[in-house]
Amino acid sequence: MVNAALEMCTCLNIVFAVAVPPIVKVNIYPSNSADVKVSWGPIIAADVDYYIVYLNETNNSTAVKSYNLTSAITTQEFKDLVPGRSYQASITAYSGTGSQPSAIVTARTLPPKVNVTIGINSTTVMNVSWAPIIAVDVDYYIVYLKETNNPTAVKSYDLTSTITSQVFIDLVPGRSYQASVTAHSGTGSQPSNNATARTLPPKVTVNITIHSNIISPVLTVSWVAPTSDVDKYTVYLNETETNYNTSFVNYPNVSSFATSFSNLSQGMNYSASVIAYSGNNSQESDIVSNRTYPAPVREFKCFQNSFENIYCNWSLPIGVFTDIFLWVFNDSASVQNISIFNDKGSSISTSPDKQPMRKVLSSTTTNKTFTTIEQLKPNTRYTVSIAVIAGSLQSPIKNSTAYTDVTAPPAIPESVKVDSVPNTVTSNSLTLSFSCSWFATTNGDLKYFTVIVKESAETTTDKPENISPLSKYSEYKSGSTKVYQVDDRVYPAECKSLSAIVPVKVGTGATNGGFVDGALMPNTKYRFSFRAYTYIPGTRSVRAGKQALFADTFFSLPIFTLVGPTDSGAVAGGVIGGLLGGVALAAGGFFLYKKRNQLQKESKSNR
Repeated sequence: MVNAALEMCTCLNIVFAVAVPPIVKVNIYPSNSADVKVSWGPIIAADVDYYIVYLNETNNSTAVKSYNLTSAITTQEFKDLVPGRSYQASITAYSGTGSQPSAIVTARTLPPKVNVTIGINSTTVMNVSWAPIIAVDVDYYIVYLKETNNPTAVKSYDLTSTITSQVFIDLVPGRSYQASVTAHSGTGSQPSNNATARTLPPKVTVNITIHSNIISPVLTVSWVAPTSDVDKYTVYLNETETNYNTSFVNYPNVSSFATSFSNLSQGMNYSASVIAYSGNNSQESDIVSNRTYPAPVREFKCFQNSFENIYCNWSLPIGVFTDIFLWVFNDSASVQNISIFNDKGSSISTSPDKQPMRKVLSSTTTNKTFTTIEQLKPNTRYTVSIAVIAGSLQSPIKNSTAYTDVTAPPAIPESVKVDSVPNTVTSNSLTLSFSCSWFATTNGDLKYFTVIVKESAETTTDKPENISPLSKYSEYKSGSTKVYQVDDRVYPAECKSLSAIVPVKVGTGATNGGFVDGALMPNTKYRFSFRAYTYIPGTRSVRAGKQALFADTFFSLPIFTLVGPTDSGAVAGGVIGGLLGGVALAAGGFFLYKKRNQLQKESKSNR
C-alpha cells in the first residue's frame, strides 16, 4: 500500500511539471527601417502547446501587436512599423492550462533612408536638403559632402533631427560634388543614396582689345576665370548695330585665354561675351563692347570757292561711322571745327572757342560727301584736316590745302587825302603823292594801280563810279566824259614799306593796254583818285573772273593846272576849290594881272 501510494505521488509530481512551460529566451532585432524580427526558444527542452508573441511601442504600451503561433514556430516578423522607433517584445509559452511569460526585450527599427537633393544657385555654394518619406523617430543626422573625384575631400555636419538642410560654402566653381545624409536612431543608422551635382561654372571677366589695323581690323577677346572645373567655353562676338551674330567659337577648358577675330567691319561696334559650361550648368559673363577703328575718307580734296569760302569733298569711308570731323587751320591757328553727323541731323561748324557759327542740314545718313567752309578771310591759305569718327575712335587724318579767292582791297576811309607834290604842277601835268599805307593787302596782293582823273571844280566827298574800266582819255578829249582813267601801272615796288610815299606823275602821255595818260588841259581844275587792283581780267593770274577787283580813294579837292603850255613855273601845290577856290581864282587873277603889266612895261622899254 505504501509503495502504491508513493508511486501515485510521483506520478502527480510529473504531471504538474509538464503543465508549467519553460522560460523562453527572446531576441529582437530590426531587419530594416519598418520591420523588426523577434525570435525565441525555451531554455530547456520542454513540451509547449503554443506561443503568443507581443510587440508594443516602448513609450506607448497600448499600441500592441500580437500573434498566436504554434510551438513549431520560433520567429515572427513585425512589419509597417515606424522607422527609428523603440519597440518592446515578449513571448508567453503555453502548455495545457499553464503559461510562462518571457522577459521583455527592446529594440529600435532602423532610421529611414532619406531622400537627398542638392540646390545649385551659386559658383561656390551648395544647399543640401533631405526629408523622410513618412513620420520617423530620428535622433540626429550627419550630412556629408565630398568631391566626386576626390572622396577624401569631405565636409560634414552633425545636425539635430529638426534640421533638414545644410549650406556648404567655399566650394570650387564647376566642380562635381556628392552629398549623402545618414540618419541615426539609437545605435542604428541608415545612409541615404548619394546625390551628385556641380556648382555653377565661374562668371569670367571678359575684355576686348582693338588693334589699330585700319585696313583689316583685328579684335581680341580675352577672359580670366578663377580656379574652376569648366568643360568648355563658348565665345560670342556680335555686331551691336545690326544685332547679327557674326561669329562664335567654342574653346576647351582653360582658365585664361585670348582669341583674335579678323576681317571685321571698320568702325563697327562689337559686343563680346563668354559662356562657361560645367555639365548641364552654364554661366554667361557680362557683355563688353568696343569698336574697330573707322576707315578714313577717300579722295579728300578742297578747292577755292569764293573769297570767303572754300569747298571740300570726299568719298565716303568703308564701314560704319558716326560722324565726320573737319578742322580748318590758317597756318597753325585753328579757325573752325566742323562735325557732320551721320544721323540725318545737322552739321555744326564752330569756332575754336566752341561757339556755334552755323548749321548745315545733312539730308541723308550716307551721301554727305561735301561741305562748304564759310566765313574765311580772303586770299588766305587754309589747311583742312578730315577724320572719320566712330564712337570714341578716330581714323587717320587726311589733309588738303586751298586758298580763298582774292577780293577787292578794303575800303579807303574818307580821311585819306590825295594831294599833289609841291612845285610839280604844270599846264599839262602834275605829280601826286601816293602813300603806301592807303591800300591794305588783306584781301589779296596789290598787283596794279591807276589814277582816275575828273575835270571838276566841285568840293563834294565822292568816289569814282564803281565800274571797271572807266572811260579813256580819248573819250575825255572828244568831250563825251569828264572822268577818265590813265594807263594801268604796276603797283609801286616801294610799297614793301607801308610808310613809303611814292610820287606818281599824271599827264605823261604813256600808253598801256589801250589806256593813255594824256596831257592835262591848261588852266583847268582837276580832281584825282587812286584805284588799286587785286585783280584785273586778262592779266597773268590763276583767277578766271570777269570783273576787276579794286578799291578807290575819295576824289581830291580840285587842283589847277597852270595857264599855258609855255609857262615853265610850277605852283606850290594843289589849289583847293570851294571857298578856297575863290581865293585861288583871285590870287591867280592878280598873278596874271601883274604878269601882263610886267610884259607891257618890258615891251615899252624895248621900244
